[in-house]
Amino acid sequence: DFYSPLVHLNERKLEATPGNVASLPQFLPCPKIRDEETGEERVLVNKTGMGSSAALVTSVVGAVLSHFDVVSLPSSSPQTHETGSTTRGTTAVHNLAQICHCSAQGKVGSGFDVSAAVYGSHIYRRFSKTVLSQLLDDIDSSNLDQNNDCFTVSANVAKELTLITNDENNGIWDAQMTPLSLPAGLELLMADVCGGSESPSMARKVLAWKKQLENDDTHNPWKRLKATNESLEGLFSGELCEPAFLKYLQKNAHTLSNVTADKWMESNDVKGKDREFVSTLLKARGLFLQSRKELKAMGEAASVPIEPAGQTALADATMALPGVIAAGVPGAGGYDALFVLYAKGKEIDGGRSDEVREHIGVLWRNWASLNPGSDVEVVCPLAVRCAGGGGNGIWTSDLGW
Repeated sequence: DFYSPLVHLNERKLEATPGNVASLPQFLPCPKIRDEETGEERVLVNKTGMGSSAALVTSVVGAVLSHFDVVSLPSSSPQTHETGSTTRGTTAVHNLAQICHCSAQGKVGSGFDVSAAVYGSHIYRRFSKTVLSQLLDDIDSSNLDQNNDCFTVSANVAKELTLITNDENNGIWDAQMTPLSLPAGLELLMADVCGGSESPSMARKVLAWKKQLENDDTHNPWKRLKATNESLEGLFSGELCEPAFLKYLQKNAHTLSNVTADKWMESNDVKGKDREFVSTLLKARGLFLQSRKELKAMGEAASVPIEPAGQTALADATMALPGVIAAGVPGAGGYDALFVLYAKGKEIDGGRSDEVREHIGVLWRNWASLNPGSDVEVVCPLAVRCAGGGGNGIWTSDLGW
């Protein structure tokens, strides 16, 4: 789900369609290429910016702690997992995974990738930097004379590490996680644009730029982006969750999927009270566009390609398709990936895909031929889907191996 499936599709002589991607087996190995100089094979990891590093760290931490019965994690049973209860074990995995990931990435990052890997889809407010700053400094000091293959923790650091990981009274960590899920009738599609970006270095540049603008309220896209994101948060946790809206969407998503968003209000199928529900979706679309505008302005000001020109063209073209609400560059931005939020169309391929999803796939598959000279040359759908219900966050599973 995290890496580009392009090699596996090519090996099977399959086109890069969402349906074909969904048909690939799970847990496929990363492809290997032969080094021309040494003749040795090496693993080719096509990262897509979906938080694979954080997911790997979280999975390893969870697996080790679970194996040694240090923690008890939710099972794969949907009935168990849908309760949304956070076990003490889940919290410990989150805390330790955050420590490991921050240490590995040089203390840069919001912590959201790890939090999402543990808790699933949610609205996130990061923990204060002071939670881990002293511990990470102490870990670095303990390993000044070590090479990259070794890791040393002194007795005092181990004690500090245990205290922060367990946090029995919940008095250390101050991150906030509010559960969130897409309403039934809306779908998420991700794409690999086969580029790749250095997220930590991009983040450092943006944070350095932000520090220079702390007292500037007139030309500060960071603050405007924050306000836009808060409006989106309110929409997804408010109007988009209301029973009347959910009922409308479940019944009429297929109608919206056949028309471009700019024509929704002109449709003969949108009448009376329905216009309020469609207006809510268009409000979300407008906020996503505003978010993109602020991200692009921030990138230009910080000399960081958060939404490069090629990604802008791809997102705009995708948003012009029937049923599409929003498209943009996720995470730290750059050439990693693209996200799309859309009204679900008629199911095809036995439910593996739907008509809107496939229409988006057609645009992406022909993007290079339609846009010669674009800095986005290959666009491949990803298998990852928006998590919900029984597949949300970290849980144990018997793979039968």
